[in-house]
Amino acid sequence: MFYKVGVIMPVLNEEQNISKAGGNVVKSFDGLDVHGEIVVVNDGSADQTKAIVEELIEKCPFIQLICHDKPKGIGASYWEGIGKSRGERL
Repeated sequence: MFYKVGVIMPVLNEEQNISKAGGNVVKSFDGLDVHGEIVVVNDGSADQTKAIVEELIEKCPFIQLICHDKPKGIGASYWEGIGKSRGERL
């Protein structure tokens, strides 16, 4: 399946923010009638970020989660997210 818009979200220890951030993107997709995906790259979080994203995935199957055992950095996380995106390539 191809998506029109892909949002790449590199995260590290974002348990306080990820639910709201993901929810805001979902609301934007709905409000704009956009067929999109969210690729969350969990860059070695030591908190509950992964578990929270997994809960979001249950409600929104267009969210994809990539996990790193240890941090690789925001740049590497972003580019890995781009590589795993199922969106259109322009």
